[in-house]
Amino acid sequence: MTLTPELRTKLRKLLDEQIPAGGSDADTRFSDADIDELLSEAANIYGAAAAGWTLKASMFQREAGQIQSYSVGQERYEMANPKDLMEYALKM
Repeated sequence: MTLTPELRTKLRKLLDEQIPAGGSDADTRFSDADIDELLSEAANIYGAAAAGWTLKASMFQREAGQIQSYSVGQERYEMANPKDLMEYALKM
């Protein structure tokens, strides 16, 4: 597969990892080098996306931490369940 900016952008869309306006690849979970690696190791863009979502599953688990919910005064915060995030990423 020939790596092009358009192919990188499409893979970012498939991974739901778009670079924010005014931002850079450092503002996402995957650097441009990571995107290039996924693309170069896969037979096609959909294989790269599948590998990327598998990597995201492990990232979600690490990012979510262990706290499920907490409250401060009358405010209540509930974190996403790491298992749910991981299952979502693996289904993608």
